[in-house]
Amino acid sequence: MTASDMAVFPERRTSRRAQWAKRLSFFAGVLFVVAGFGHRFGVVDTLAFLSVLGIVGMLALLGLLLAISGFSRLWRYGDKAGKASLAASLMSAAVLAPFLIGAFCALRYPMFYDVATDPVDPPQFERAASLRTARMNPIVPITPENARLQMERYPEVRGRRYDISADQIVQALETVIRSRGWALSGSLYQAGMPEFVIEAYAPTLVLGFPVDAVFRVTDEGGTTFVDMRMNSRYGRHDLGDGARRVARFMSDLDAEVTRQAKAIVDIPPSSGGEEDGVD
Repeated sequence: MTASDMAVFPERRTSRRAQWAKRLSFFAGVLFVVAGFGHRFGVVDTLAFLSVLGIVGMLALLGLLLAISGFSRLWRYGDKAGKASLAASLMSAAVLAPFLIGAFCALRYPMFYDVATDPVDPPQFERAASLRTARMNPIVPITPENARLQMERYPEVRGRRYDISADQIVQALETVIRSRGWALSGSLYQAGMPEFVIEAYAPTLVLGFPVDAVFRVTDEGGTTFVDMRMNSRYGRHDLGDGARRVARFMSDLDAEVTRQAKAIVDIPPSSGGEEDGVD
């Protein structure tokens, strides 16, 4: 190859912007995963985790912008930027996806952090209220406006009436609570009480954001009525998650009550009882 040929085909430069895009986007991804696991298992404080999420979002966005610039350098000057920019774009998109979903939910759902099956007269927290600090959301009465808006936007969030005793309802409630990995944090239940509450610590499934739940059980004589309330400790907007979780829990409670009732009906009589009945 002659010198003139080398002048016509100069060596391609490696785009520094594309390389930095890849570094930043992958660092954002690793930071998101590590901080998420740390928060889920109680190593990272919630407020610190929220700050980290802000940093992660900015790094991923900057990585995406640099990747776009890298593609531009590839197109205009033929720089070596394609692979690095593509990897950075994919990683940034993966990291930013939860942020975009959160923004969509924030626009779609009303700004609640406190949801109840009876928002006019919701179940009252006892233990959870005493554990809240000044940096957490206060547990306060649901305003009439929020109660009206909740009933309008979340008609599926409603209490249940069951044709079984309060004792059986308590068993079903505790079964569903434990199946979700929640922790019973307080109970005012005593056999024979006409009304009582059961509290649980109910963190979100993936990232473990702290949420408190309370159940009010009312013994109506022949029937038992169950109400539920969920209150997030941080953030003024639960992105509709509280209403979804309440609706799913009540559906699972329906299924558990049905399962227990079926189990009772299907118990065969003991052989000893049959023999005792023979003269």
